[in-house]
Amino acid sequence: MQASLHWFRLICMNSLKTSSWHRSQLRHSSSTIPGQLFRPLLELIEDTKKERDNFERWQKKRIDLESVRAWADGIVASTWGKLSAARVWSIATTGQDVAFASPHERVPPSYRTVVPTRPVPGAPLESRTLYDVVQVLSWIASHRPDFDQGQVMQNQIESLIQRLN
Repeated sequence: MQASLHWFRLICMNSLKTSSWHRSQLRHSSSTIPGQLFRPLLELIEDTKKERDNFERWQKKRIDLESVRAWADGIVASTWGKLSAARVWSIATTGQDVAFASPHERVPPSYRTVVPTRPVPGAPLESRTLYDVVQVLSWIASHRPDFDQGQVMQNQIESLIQRLN
């Protein structure tokens, strides 16, 4: 017998979500213990507890904006591109998504000339915790014109935030 389980969890309305995937194969015989059928589900529940612990840790971890600036201008820019990095910085410092006055400006992402376009749900006016920055990354990843690219970006959020932490 083969079982696959994919579990999506929506964390907040700005599309921050997590997902888990588990596939197992179990040979059914008269000695198969019924509890073995539920092992993948129990493992996913355990993963969810670990995710909850991450969110709680991120909510408690204070950040300073100069660290966010350096991280956005460096790590985020090299991973997601300079325009996305500029959006990260702008949302983290204003709570507003932005458009670019000149997309070809030759300055670090945090110094780009931007025009506010709309408030970001769940984003404070100034990010103060790692969780606030996770919200920013989730917003940017989930608002891509290319769905597949957005999924790739969603999967990179945890590794990006670890490099700010």
